Amino acid sequence: MALRDLGVTPSVDSFESRKRIQKLGYVLQKCGILPSYGYTWYLHGPYASDLTSDLYTIATNIGYFQSRNQTRTFVPSAQERLAKLTRILGPAMDNTPVLEALASLLYLGTKLEGTLRNLKPALSTESIGEAKRLLQELQREQVIENQ
Repeated sequence: MALRDLGVTPSVDSFESRKRIQKLGYVLQKCGILPSYGYTWYLHGPYASDLTSDLYTIATNIGYFQSRNQTRTFVPSAQERLAKLTRILGPAMDNTPVLEALASLLYLGTKLEGTLRNLKPALSTESIGEAKRLLQELQREQVIENQ
């Protein structure tokens, strides 16, 4: 339902698609939208094997889940957070490096930005900068608590 409300189609077609869902899932969990998955640190940031399993189930049975969730909605407070999240993330929901940086900052804490640069040298300064900007806006709009 959360992915539907964000306008994101669950996909397992590529590593990039799966990574995108992992990072969005972590952000959604930090916003209090998704149930708690057991995230651990992985090469590409926070990772939950249970989410990957659920993603494969959903993606391979998409018609069933679309039908099942068609009329379901979140409680109003969650709907409000999802609307803010959609507005704030905007095009970044399709930018996997920015999502990876955002999820990693949330996982490590913003005080460890230097550590993030060491752990993830492949992430550009621009991606990390945009992730920091998005995180600050999410905190300002009270979608995510201050780190």
